[in-house]
Amino acid sequence: MDGWRYSSLLAFCATILAFDSGLIHMAALSNRKTIRGNALAFVKEWGNETREEAEAKSFWDAFFAIFGVNRKSVAAFEHAVERTDNTKGFIDLFWKGVLLVEHKSRGKSLDKAKSQAFDYFQQIKDQRDRPRYVLLSDFARFKLYDLDRRLEHDIAIEDLPDKIEFFDFMAGLDNHGKAFRNTR
Repeated sequence: MDGWRYSSLLAFCATILAFDSGLIHMAALSNRKTIRGNALAFVKEWGNETREEAEAKSFWDAFFAIFGVNRKSVAAFEHAVERTDNTKGFIDLFWKGVLLVEHKSRGKSLDKAKSQAFDYFQQIKDQRDRPRYVLLSDFARFKLYDLDRRLEHDIAIEDLPDKIEFFDFMAGLDNHGKAFRNTR
């Protein structure tokens, strides 16, 4: 079998292996070179954005696309949750069992986003829905918390392509480039 057909077969098999909760995560894009190229294009398009209310949703749709994931098929914007003070709050972006995102405008403190995110996290009643990852952003940088491994990564947007492996979970990969099933 020639290299091209073999690569296509491997990509197809990876896509089938990434089948999770009725959704196919585009594991065919799990190739780091492809993902890194997508991240470079993302940085060029979004590197100077500033206003959360105007562009955050488009920003996150484009972020998911880096990994070949259709955001709408796996995650929802403005997920309602009751806060500890009994008021209603809204998680900016929520992928049940995987990812909770809080976003601020460029230059705003991510401390408030962190406080909100972890308050929301505590209020998610079903343990299976609690995400493994919390991600904060102000367009200029990302703060990623891996709650299982107790790791924190602070990544400037311009460094995203070189540190894209921290987001392997987005493409259904572990941190060694191997396909896995998200069972959380």
